[in-house]
Amino acid sequence: MNAPRMRIAGRGELLLRLEAAGHVIVDPEDAELIINPQGPVRAGQVVGSTQAITLGDLDEYDTTMRFVLSELTLNVFALTASDEVTATVAELLVNETGGRVVQVPDSQRERLLLGQQIAAYSQVVAQEANALLTEALGNPDLAQDVMEEATGLLAPPANVQQVQRAFRSIQSPERKRLYVELTRRSAELFRNREIELWAMKVQGE
Repeated sequence: MNAPRMRIAGRGELLLRLEAAGHVIVDPEDAELIINPQGPVRAGQVVGSTQAITLGDLDEYDTTMRFVLSELTLNVFALTASDEVTATVAELLVNETGGRVVQVPDSQRERLLLGQQIAAYSQVVAQEANALLTEALGNPDLAQDVMEEATGLLAPPANVQQVQRAFRSIQSPERKRLYVELTRRSAELFRNREIELWAMKVQGE
């Protein structure tokens, strides 16, 4: 038995995937579900968003049935919904497109966004580290091996002298700022007050 087809409207990749799964695209006023709406929404319509951060971002729409989706990894989505019925509808729709959902409370949506952004920033840091190691070693493969070996090392340098020597070797102002920020945060986490004070002093200069 085929799953019920919904009348859908809106824009974005999710809309196209739902159409490919057999749902019918109609004008917004005739839709049961609107993805990323650009105009008025009437009571009784379901509103879904892949652009909003929290359910509160959808308060402008005149409906109580709302959900927010954000892609975590390929075909895995964080789902936050206004109620259990809407959550079930959203999950079934995502399943039809070949995906699955992880339920995330609305109170954690901004924390999720922050975590995703910091994870993206970590890739920038990794690229900087790889570039420095490649310059120093003249061997990209060995630089990558050193990167992998250092992955589990969390502690900051042992003393301020090591930090200062590394800092003085940096020519790029951008890399200097990045190094100091990372050094300070690491020192805070490991309660190395001496290094933390050094970083604060450099930032204040």
